[in-house]
Amino acid sequence: MARGSKTGEIEFAELPFLLESAGIPRRPDGPSRELRDHMAVLAHMARGKWIGLAKERLRTSQRAYENSIEMVETEDFGQSLSLENKSSDGILANMIEHGSEGQDLRQNLLNNRRPGSNAIQFSKDGTRYRVIPFRRSTAESTGRSNPIMGAAYLKENMLTQRQVARLRSKTLAKLQESQGLTQKQSTFKGAGGQTYVRFRTVNWGTSIKKGEGGPLLRLINQEKSLHKSGLFAGMYRIRGNSSSQYIMFRTISDKKDGNASWMQGRLEARNLAMEVVAYIERKAPEVLAMQLDNIMRPY
Repeated sequence: MARGSKTGEIEFAELPFLLESAGIPRRPDGPSRELRDHMAVLAHMARGKWIGLAKERLRTSQRAYENSIEMVETEDFGQSLSLENKSSDGILANMIEHGSEGQDLRQNLLNNRRPGSNAIQFSKDGTRYRVIPFRRSTAESTGRSNPIMGAAYLKENMLTQRQVARLRSKTLAKLQESQGLTQKQSTFKGAGGQTYVRFRTVNWGTSIKKGEGGPLLRLINQEKSLHKSGLFAGMYRIRGNSSSQYIMFRTISDKKDGNASWMQGRLEARNLAMEVVAYIERKAPEVLAMQLDNIMRPY
């Protein structure tokens, strides 16, 4: 009743063996429309399970993967559920699902974008470029949605845990000092045609300077650095009502400077869709048995 998981798509169809598995005799005049309705229930259960697995198994890529799980669609044969593969989030989600040997992120980010993200722009010479935000978490947070500040230094054995913690504390203290407010002015017309001026306060402080952003990141056993500035360079602290966010902006373009700063490393296939199929195949007989028993009960 569920197939196609290896392609990132799950299809739900009416199959007679489900009735037999549930211990219900097959009837030539069985309620086909009701069966389709119950297939829809199973499809929505599958979507819930898929989202649950993403929350459980993924960390920094969870949001992009979860956003790529499409809503259940009704087809002639029943229902379908899939990962979209048109936006930058969708392409990343499919790489996570099926695995990838590595990719130049320019191929993705300069050809695809998710709704609401920064637009792909063109310079005077026709070069494509985009400004990409990078959010970071502090050591006190879980680091689930965003990487923890300085984690890449630890991964490449460039700095010790103590050195990273010291650099992170110094950066946070600097951002705490420069939490100045900026006011932006906008005008709008009222119902009577009057022009009003509105001031909006933006809680952005001064960013971390290039020379204060930490050492340049290098891969293990490679002398040439991956980046032109430290991991914390250009970081802002955005203050909200109850918490703060830490964010940096980097520009990606068609121009290559010979380093690997925009290369995506190898990704192991997570195969979450296959787990969803196995889950639904276990649940389908009992769900169908319960639902069909209610439908076939005399009124």
